[in-house]
Amino acid sequence: MPYAGGSPYGDIFRIPTTTIDNIANRLYAEGRQRDAQKQQDLKTLDDDFGKNIAGIKSADVNDVTAAYNDFKQASIALQKKGNKATPQDQMEVMLKRANAYEAIGKSKEDKERIKQYGLTIKSDNKGRYKTDAAQKLTQWLNTPTSKRDVDADQSEIKFAYSYPNLAKLTTDALGKKTEYKMPTGKPSAKGDLYDDEEVYNKFNSANQIFDHIFNTVATDPNNNAFTLTVMDNMTDVEKDALKTKYFAKINDPAFKKLYGDTLPFPESASKTDLGEAAALATMGIVANLSIDKLRTDSKVNANRNMDAKFAQQEKMATTNDFYIRRRNEQRAALGLIANNETQYNTMDLTGDGQDIEIPATGGVWSNLTSGKKPGKISGGVVYNSDGTPMESGEVEIKGNKLPALVVAVLRHAKVFDSRMPQAPNVKAVIKNGEIKMFKTPGGDVSREQMLEFQTNYSKERKGESLFKSKTPAKKQEGIKKAILD
Repeated sequence: MPYAGGSPYGDIFRIPTTTIDNIANRLYAEGRQRDAQKQQDLKTLDDDFGKNIAGIKSADVNDVTAAYNDFKQASIALQKKGNKATPQDQMEVMLKRANAYEAIGKSKEDKERIKQYGLTIKSDNKGRYKTDAAQKLTQWLNTPTSKRDVDADQSEIKFAYSYPNLAKLTTDALGKKTEYKMPTGKPSAKGDLYDDEEVYNKFNSANQIFDHIFNTVATDPNNNAFTLTVMDNMTDVEKDALKTKYFAKINDPAFKKLYGDTLPFPESASKTDLGEAAALATMGIVANLSIDKLRTDSKVNANRNMDAKFAQQEKMATTNDFYIRRRNEQRAALGLIANNETQYNTMDLTGDGQDIEIPATGGVWSNLTSGKKPGKISGGVVYNSDGTPMESGEVEIKGNKLPALVVAVLRHAKVFDSRMPQAPNVKAVIKNGEIKMFKTPGGDVSREQMLEFQTNYSKERKGESLFKSKTPAKKQEGIKKAILD
C-alpha cells in the first residue's frame, strides 16, 4: 500500500546521511593520499637507485638489480603491513637495502681498481707485468664482482720475480760477528786499577750494509730482479712501517752506543729504484738486529795504572836512596871502600834482619887474606870471627838461609832445578867485604848479573834465562875473573 510522501516503514526509520558521507569521503581521500605517497616513495627509491647504479660494471647489472628488487619488494610488503609491521620486519628491510647498496659499492670499487691497474700497466717500463695483463683487465670487467678473487689480482697480472742470491747477499752485507768491548766507565770489583767493560756481538754498520748491497747488486746483470723482488714484496703501508722501525732502531741509545751515529743514505737511495731497493733491504736487516750482551770483562785502566806505577817508582826511589846511603855509611864505618851501585842488590839481603852464622869446621870456608876465621854474615857484609869485615874469601851458605828474593833470582837463572823444594847450598865469593858472586852446582851468578836481572825482570821471556840472553858467556867469564883476581 503506497504511502504518499513518506517512507514505507514510517518516518521513524529516516536517517540523515550527510555525516556518514563526509567520513567516507575523508577516509577514501586519505587512502588515495597514502597510496600516492607510497607510489612517490617507491619512485624516490627508483630514482635513488638509478643515480647510484651509474658507474657500476656492466657485468654487475643483474646482481645489483636483483639485490635492489629484493629490497624494493620488502619495502612494499612493509608498507602494506602498516602499523602491524614489527621491528624484525623493519630490520629485514634495512638489511636488504644494505645488501643492495653494498653490491653497488663493490662494483664501483672493482671498476676503479681495474682502471688503476690499466694506468699502471700502461706506464710500466720495468717489465713488472705480464704480456696478457691488459686482456686480464678486460676479462675482469666482464666478470661479476661477486665471482672475482680480488686478492689474486697481482699474481695474475705481475711476474713473480725472485733474486736467488738474496739470502747470501744479506749474510755477506751483515758481515762476520765480532766481539766489541764497550767501556762502562765504572771501576771493577777486581780492583782499583781495573775498569769494567761490557762485551757485545757486533756486525757491520747500517752504512756499511747499504754500501755492500748497492755495490754488489749494481754490478749484477740480474739487478732488476733484486729491485722488483724487494719493492714488489711490500705494500706502501709496509714500507712506511719498516722505515719507522728502522729509524727507531738507529736512534736507540743502546744501538748508537754500539754502532755510533748512522749517516743518511746517499741520494741514489731516493732517486733510483735500485737505490731505494737497497735502502729497504738495509732497513730490513738493521731493524731486526738484536743487541746481545755476552759478558762483562775487566781491563786495566791505563791512567790509574800509570799513576800507580809513578807512585811506586817514587816510593822505590826514596827507599833505594835510603838503602844506598845506609850501605855506604856502614861500609865507611867498617873502613871499606864505598860502593857506587845506584840500586839495592838482593845479594845484600843475605843475613839482613837475621845474621847467618858461618860454621868454623867442615872445610866450607876459606879466608884468602889473614887466615882469620869467618864468623857471620849480617846485612850482606861478611865478618870474621873477631868482628872485622872479611876483605876476600869464600864461605858456604845453606840453601835454607838464602833470602827468598835471592832464591827467586837463582831459579830464574836456571842454575838449579826449580822443581827442587829447597835451594841447594851455595858458595859466596867475598871481595872488599861484600858478596860478589854465588857459586852453585848449576852455574855461577855474579853481582852484576843480579842487578841486571832486577832491572830487566819484566822483560824476561818464558823458558829463556835472562842471564844467558843479557850477559854473554864471554862477558860472564870476564866478570868472574875480575871477582876472583
